[in-house]
Amino acid sequence: MRIRRFTKLYDAVSVTASAATSGEIDCSEAAAGLIVVPAGSGLTALTFHAAIQPGNAALPLNDNQGLAVTLTVAAGQCYPLPEACGGAGAVRITANTTGTLGVALKG
Repeated sequence: MRIRRFTKLYDAVSVTASAATSGEIDCSEAAAGLIVVPAGSGLTALTFHAAIQPGNAALPLNDNQGLAVTLTVAAGQCYPLPEACGGAGAVRITANTTGTLGVALKG
């Protein structure tokens, strides 16, 4: 018996300083994810926003201590999607500057 797994790839998710203008990542079927910061990118700080389902307004995502879920990143590196994003139907990412990210989701 073969187990089939969900896989979804986003080659270029736009990120800006505003969740309203950053690209939406549909996480509704994902259990884990990987964020890829392209080589030469000026992105260094990511902040996560979540919605119950895709298409809804994304609100700032906080951890169990009430702190914003953030990630310090560098160009040409990969990072796991923070565990706090696990319950979200959709995620939007804001950043220190405008850019793009690659995202791979698995379920």
